[in-house]
Amino acid sequence: MKDGASFWMFSISISTSAMLAIAGLTLFGIVNKHRSFWPPPNAEGWQHTAFRVLFRSYFYGLLTVSALDFEPTKNRLYAGLPLLIIGFGCALFWTNYLGWRNAFGKPDGLRTSGVYRFSRNPIYLASIIGMVGWAIVVPSWKVTVLLSLWAALYIVAPWVEEPWMTRKYGKAFVQYKESTPRFL
Repeated sequence: MKDGASFWMFSISISTSAMLAIAGLTLFGIVNKHRSFWPPPNAEGWQHTAFRVLFRSYFYGLLTVSALDFEPTKNRLYAGLPLLIIGFGCALFWTNYLGWRNAFGKPDGLRTSGVYRFSRNPIYLASIIGMVGWAIVVPSWKVTVLLSLWAALYIVAPWVEEPWMTRKYGKAFVQYKESTPRFL
């Protein structure tokens, strides 16, 4: 085994395990309506804390695997870095506009203006663009698999969140949903 292989294996197993735990807990919450995992029922509950710990474990593992597999080329940097920066930059900006508490399960008001006039999920869409850029910059099958798990989570998340949004915002969300596309 080459140097760092055990650290790489540890990092990828932490990332994969964390993402699978998020998916499993979310699925468990869908099946058992009274045991919701995402969106968390409140900011003080175990679901909120568990999601943050699991997602950070996933993300730090992904960063580690990316660093270990990073072999930059000019073409990849020129093609991928703008997508990575614009995608994640927009996601952060729009999360700030939405409100961080709102983004993590605390109903602080339905946002329907700005970019939310064009998409109900611009943060997920922008993040996926950032992930594509990341995969171009670090062209590793391991990184691509981990980014694909993250993208799959963001593609499925609206179907999990929309029933919650309907309960929290009622008719206003239903009308918004009818007039604004899920992604584009």
